[in-house]
Amino acid sequence: MNQKIDQMIRGLEAAIKIAPETRTDAPQGAPAVSLDFPPQNGVPKRYRASSWSPDDPGEWREPYSKARKVIRAGAILSLVGGRGSGKTRLAIEVARRVNAKGTKYMSAMDVFLRLQACYRKTAKETEVNVLNELSRCQVLILDEVQERGNTEWEDRVLTHLIDKRYGALLPTILIANLRPDELKKRLGSSIIDRMAEGGGLLEVTGQSHRRKDRPTP
Repeated sequence: MNQKIDQMIRGLEAAIKIAPETRTDAPQGAPAVSLDFPPQNGVPKRYRASSWSPDDPGEWREPYSKARKVIRAGAILSLVGGRGSGKTRLAIEVARRVNAKGTKYMSAMDVFLRLQACYRKTAKETEVNVLNELSRCQVLILDEVQERGNTEWEDRVLTHLIDKRYGALLPTILIANLRPDELKKRLGSSIIDRMAEGGGLLEVTGQSHRRKDRPTP
């Protein structure tokens, strides 16, 4: 089983490197698309204002193009790499220009905490309502996927959610502070298998952007 997953991961890494994207963000003559996120979609304040353009030179230009290709195809994309390498910013900038209005951002932990809150007697929403919201939004970003307990319940919930979005051809971006080989242990073969169809795995490398912003002692 591990050998099969390893082969899938290698295939995902190779697939995202082919077929350069030729589509533009909007057809010629089309009205300008809003790049602003609605307040209720969960994007953190730090990332709400765009400080980067796809036309800017730099280390994100090529990863952005590859990531946008996968998301426009309605597939599953996993962004992996070290902390502070820009995975969350990259995911949000892709979602901003694909469908800012229809994007939903949550950490994996927040998803599970919100679902657990549904079991309280005073809960105002149900587990079904939450899962329907997350499975139907136009673009879903799940951050910090590695920060979960890997319980059987969490595995079932995550697989169910990914499967619903996969079936509906709705794009999902998974973000994890992991190496590609570690991802299989967190996601499992069911999700990796769905990623293999039109999706991709992109490792974001480089020096931590957070460290660059810190003042020198």
